[in-house]
Amino acid sequence: MKKIDSLSMRNSRLAPVVCVILVFFLLSTLSFAMGFLHLMQWFLLL
Repeated sequence: MKKIDSLSMRNSRLAPVVCVILVFFLLSTLSFAMGFLHLMQWFLLL
């Protein structure tokens, strides 16, 4: 039972970190996609 408790404690500690990393990854990919779209628009305009 102690092992399970320690695992749950570790998971509860890691959960917010994983959430933050996921959000940061999503935001970075979104910004990269937007920049790529803007570059494509510029190339099309030229």
